[in-house]
Amino acid sequence: MKKILDSVTIFNTGMSFIDWAWKILTIVVIGGGGTVGGFLASDSPFFKELGMLAWVSIGFVCAMLIAIIFYLIKSAENQSAQAEYTRIVSQPKSHVNPLQESFKELVIPVEELRVPGAQVHENKHFKRCSFVGPAALALMGGSFIRTRAIIF
Repeated sequence: MKKILDSVTIFNTGMSFIDWAWKILTIVVIGGGGTVGGFLASDSPFFKELGMLAWVSIGFVCAMLIAIIFYLIKSAENQSAQAEYTRIVSQPKSHVNPLQESFKELVIPVEELRVPGAQVHENKHFKRCSFVGPAALALMGGSFIRTRAIIF
């Protein structure tokens, strides 16, 4: 029995179990909503005469509408989370403005150079600046005159 439980890796954490449960519940609700819509259409006097193809079509339309509602809810949650992340990241934490093109004699936390939506900085000039991490930097191109790197 222990071998079987160890081989099941889709539930590594509690969150993955909840994610799987939510996906299954979503599929059940969408399929159930379409099925109920089809059965209600088959019992309706207006649609009873149209036949099984119309009932299945109405069930399919109901399922699609429920899926669109789920999609819009998740999309709104995603946009809200993205807006909150952008708001938090855009709050100034120090005197470093990541939009400047030239920096002189500053101690720059690398996290402060992050700009929402822009991962690469180009044409920036740093003169006698110190970078503070934790972070990873890739300095590509440019000229390095009398540089001093301290690696911890």
